[in-house]
Amino acid sequence: MSDTQGTLLLDFAHRQLSKHELDVAHNCVACSKHTRLTLLPNQALDPTCELEDFVFDCCADDPASVLPLTRSTFATTAVYECMADSIVFLRISSDTACATAELVEVVRSVEEDEAEPLKFDVMPDWNATSSAQLQDQRPWRESVPAKIGVYHVFIRSTEQNTRKHKLFIVVSGHCPHASEELYNLWLDARHTITVKQFLECAELDWLRKATVRHHNRLAVRLAKRLGLAVRFMHDVEAVAATSALLPTTSCISRDLWPPSIRVNHPHHE
Repeated sequence: MSDTQGTLLLDFAHRQLSKHELDVAHNCVACSKHTRLTLLPNQALDPTCELEDFVFDCCADDPASVLPLTRSTFATTAVYECMADSIVFLRISSDTACATAELVEVVRSVEEDEAEPLKFDVMPDWNATSSAQLQDQRPWRESVPAKIGVYHVFIRSTEQNTRKHKLFIVVSGHCPHASEELYNLWLDARHTITVKQFLECAELDWLRKATVRHHNRLAVRLAKRLGLAVRFMHDVEAVAATSALLPTTSCISRDLWPPSIRVNHPHHE
């Protein structure tokens, strides 16, 4: 082991790693002895051979080049509860082919939207604004997510004496154009700035929040297409009147946050 090799912890791995997985894991801690990679139970390689499902720790003063950054930063899963009743569920479940066709139309509408996608040029200009509410610098369209659909459960009510249907909209994925720009920013600066400086970049905080906004707007498209009962809200940061949903819960599966970086495999949720 070299003097710059960090620590690889396999205590939580549920299976033996392949040689390729071990090589990738060792590469993640090869640049600094202050790094530590803890593999979690669902560790795996994605189709691009990037390691997923781990916790990475490093020294704040290390160069940013030690970070195992990928092009899918801040991939998030957001869940939205619908005000659904049995009639809504029966309408969807009785004709799944029709519901599937409607889902396809939602994706097609996103693909055919001619507006510019979410990129860093959308970020508000903090120096130029005099308003307490920061807004985007231009309109933008959503991108096709990794997953979008409706999830159904049949649960007991809070009184525990009845059962009722519940429908949830689920949106999963990242903002590909903005995430690619963040990755390129990191590539350009990784050898000249520290981990601390990179994690304090305004672009990171903005992209983390913008990804949830992106999913909120996709959820609206699906709710309107399927006629789901939801409480629409106004996206106050948008420059034009835009509807959004407020997520019931959300989970970032590729997060960057001091003092560690956590990357969870989105396909093992």
